[in-house]
Amino acid sequence: MVKFSETAALPAGARLEIRLEDAGRTSGTGSSAKPSTDAPTSIATKTVDAGGHGPPLSFTLVVPRDALLPRHRYVLRAEIRSAAGGLLFSTPQDQPPISNPNTTGRIELTVAPPN
Repeated sequence: MVKFSETAALPAGARLEIRLEDAGRTSGTGSSAKPSTDAPTSIATKTVDAGGHGPPLSFTLVVPRDALLPRHRYVLRAEIRSAAGGLLFSTPQDQPPISNPNTTGRIELTVAPPN
């Protein structure tokens, strides 16, 4: 589920894009594990028509299990763009990794307007 602070419906043609990104391998184990500095790789993406809808926006993202690697960090990102492609809302750059990328439960993301 994607939440945002606006109460009005999104404009016609708005699109929600959800991405699961592999943020890289962690070195070591436990709380002292450090992420790699490699750029994230998109594992799965879903785009949903969000025009005319208000928060919250629901989504389902199917991820191939063999795409998930042990000791890697995974981050779920969301962007809402206008019909012309302008960025309306996005998850913060410092979005924390999800604890279990194999989850079939509910995940909530909060998006905000760009700065």
